[in-house]
Amino acid sequence: MPSENRIRGRSAEERRAVRQAQTKPLVEALRAWLENRLMAVSDKSTIAEAIRYGFNHWDGLVRFLDDGRIEMDTNSSSERCARSH
Repeated sequence: MPSENRIRGRSAEERRAVRQAQTKPLVEALRAWLENRLMAVSDKSTIAEAIRYGFNHWDGLVRFLDDGRIEMDTNSSSERCARSH
């Protein structure tokens, strides 16, 4: 998310405030869109299963919105892992 680059290294309170103002509305819009897609596809389809999987894990997926201590930098850890092999 573009705002994450601007808030990297800032305090947890600052990160939370930016996420609440900028990222949370996008995440809420994504959830609404996914809910609409789920109603439009067959319950047995692969995409319906994937959407339901996301909803089943939604709390964990959006935890970063309320907890500014969570860093959204998974790229560096995956790069370190790739380099170690």
